[in-house]
Amino acid sequence: MAVLRCPIPSFVSDYVKVTSWERIDGFLITPGIISAKYGMLESGDLYIRDTTEHDGSYSFRCHTENTVTKEKKVSMNYSRIIVTGN
Repeated sequence: MAVLRCPIPSFVSDYVKVTSWERIDGFLITPGIISAKYGMLESGDLYIRDTTEHDGSYSFRCHTENTVTKEKKVSMNYSRIIVTGN
């Protein structure tokens, strides 16, 4: 299993929540998604089950919302997982 964490600056982390994750091909992963492959933890982290080399070809970015101002942002950079053998 792989886990990705959204890079939220510590000075706003109490007010910003991760609302979803976007795979580079546009596939959206939300807290309510029912998937054998992807899901979101309560912390907002993205988890990817049963990772394979193919999973390393995808990049992901997070979508956030400020709970005070309601401002929504999408991370500018994509994150990747690196799958290595055992």
